[in-house]
Amino acid sequence: SKPSIVLVPGAWHVPAHFSQVIEKLEDQGYVCVGVNLPTNTRNPLVDGRLLGIEDDVAAIRAAVISQLDAGNDVVVVTHSYSSVPGTAALTGLNLQARKIAGNTNRVVGVVIISGFILPP
Repeated sequence: SKPSIVLVPGAWHVPAHFSQVIEKLEDQGYVCVGVNLPTNTRNPLVDGRLLGIEDDVAAIRAAVISQLDAGNDVVVVTHSYSSVPGTAALTGLNLQARKIAGNTNRVVGVVIISGFILPP
């Protein structure tokens, strides 16, 4: 079966920026999920706390895990800033780690568009 595709826009972008890509992928039978980054807001204060990269990591991880929990493999597509929280969100979701937890599906790929690759 085809993997689900989780699309994560860069800073100050929203999933709608991927709408044409999502439409083409869905026409080919892919399940696509766009992630709204919590830090993409005009009011970054929540309960007196400034939203940060950890909030973006959590949102991305939740989107990926929702697809894994549905039994799908996942490809994550990141753009610009989101490559940083996007790759951080994938810790422990590879085949080896998932097998230890008794799962057979996993993150099968990461696409980084105009982004950053940081050392662990």
